[in-house]
Amino acid sequence: MTLIGDLLQINNMVDERLNLLNKEKCNSIEEYNEKSNNKLPYIFTIIDEFAYYFSGVYTKMVEKKKQLLHDILVKCKKVGIYFICASQRPGTLNKRLRNMFDTKISFKVSSFYDSIIILGQAGAEKLERGDMLLINKGKESIIKAPLPLDSDIERICMGKNKEE
Repeated sequence: MTLIGDLLQINNMVDERLNLLNKEKCNSIEEYNEKSNNKLPYIFTIIDEFAYYFSGVYTKMVEKKKQLLHDILVKCKKVGIYFICASQRPGTLNKRLRNMFDTKISFKVSSFYDSIIILGQAGAEKLERGDMLLINKGKESIIKAPLPLDSDIERICMGKNKEE
């Protein structure tokens, strides 16, 4: 399936869940799950190399994807559907779409400008190796992330111990 097809399917699921919540007079998936015997699961949608899907020659199709994703992001959290998106080129997404994500994470970036694009603020350019800057609903945290060296990855893939 294509990204547009997947987004349309998710949009339909969001609308079905919203109709169900409205029918049961609930404001959120949590409230619905407390009242109902038929619990709704939380759904996580993962898009890797996110920017790849939103760049291209066909600008009408790109704009259609961006608008569809924006429409989904506006209403999806209420019904327990979340997105995890990764990109090495976040600048390809417009600010309106990037701001729809409450939580943002960045490793060290080369410039102040890149930090602003990814996080909406400076800071990621000052990180040390293996640090990540997490912005969650405006709160900032620096967390350690595993960052193996290329030699470590090669050694692991070859099945060698550190002592060998």
